[in-house]
Amino acid sequence: MLTLTHKMGENTSNQQSKAVVRIDYLPKVNYAMMNNGISTLSALIVENHDEKDWNLLTVSVCGCHVKDSVALIETLRAGQSVQVRNLAVEADPQVLADTTEAVKTSFTLKIETEGTTVFEQTYPLTLMAFDEWAGGSVMPEFIAAFVVPNNPMLPKVIAQAAQFLHKWTGDSAFTEYQTQNRTKVRYQVAAIYEALRSEGLFYSSIPATFESQGQRVRLTDKVLTDKTGNCLDLSLLMASCLESIGIYPVIVFMKGHAMVGAWLTPVVMPSMVSDDVSYLLKETADGNDNLVLIESTCIATSENVSFEEAVGSATKRIRQEDQFLYFVDIHRCRSGEIHPLPQRVMKDGVWTFENEGVNHENATQTVSRRNHYELSLEPPGQTLTKQQLWERKLLDFSLRN
Repeated sequence: MLTLTHKMGENTSNQQSKAVVRIDYLPKVNYAMMNNGISTLSALIVENHDEKDWNLLTVSVCGCHVKDSVALIETLRAGQSVQVRNLAVEADPQVLADTTEAVKTSFTLKIETEGTTVFEQTYPLTLMAFDEWAGGSVMPEFIAAFVVPNNPMLPKVIAQAAQFLHKWTGDSAFTEYQTQNRTKVRYQVAAIYEALRSEGLFYSSIPATFESQGQRVRLTDKVLTDKTGNCLDLSLLMASCLESIGIYPVIVFMKGHAMVGAWLTPVVMPSMVSDDVSYLLKETADGNDNLVLIESTCIATSENVSFEEAVGSATKRIRQEDQFLYFVDIHRCRSGEIHPLPQRVMKDGVWTFENEGVNHENATQTVSRRNHYELSLEPPGQTLTKQQLWERKLLDFSLRN
């Protein structure tokens, strides 16, 4: 958020008309923000430093790629200020949808009273590319917009995953959390992992970007079509697959790296973004097993890396606490009204499924069974006294406390 304060003076009829304006706005916007109703203009305060009252005040915004917007104020008395409402700095949605590279533009704020201009100032604005994420410094939760569970290219991956699930368990149904069994959910996550390995993806570094902050993101359809992606692209791809079968994913950000995770129980986080690494360590600990983390780059390696090895690699990395930044819970973001980006995969009126990529052998043969600690306060056939119940609660050494 950028906060600016400007003053302007103008000689009118031998009088000095003065306006002081404070404006808070986002200097960079993309389609994901606009699609989720984020207001570019956060606050606008106008102060009358003139010696007379201003009547019939008109506050307007205009620009090359910005929609015209006007707010009317009946009276602003001398020496007073007002917060202007009903004024928007809204970029043209069609321009944002079509933008392939960042566009440097601007908008002009103009204030008039009874036909006299008392303030006029131009402010810079950057329209980010459709597939560009603003980064961790500007609303990091909006990475959830790049998780697209309804992408039309995902059913092919899910169908392949169902075959692995049937091979391992004898049941091809993706029942997400219905069975309330962590091991069955883990099998479903592993099936998605192996299905993505079957896509023949290979690793490639960050796509070219000319911005000092944020990162270009290869969207799910582009990764599956071009068969290439980096750690963030692959994490978003797997998260999209997981969400499409009803499993809650998370995206974990380390310094210079990203990983994907999946809740094995239907956890609802209190916040969309958290920097509490101890929470992740607790939830992934043996015996708790509420969350499984996966090293997403293992999807795109030609080495035979099994699901359990990818989990082990992610677990080892997350223990490097000095490298941890934060994680974003996608399901909580959905509750916070952050919706997936609309799809742009149609070419000449048809969906394209080209490029066979690189053949990877399927390495996962077994998926480990997880035994969650079940701590019952009342053993079968035995009635505990109030003192015994108190003692058991006091001596509960599980990770729940």
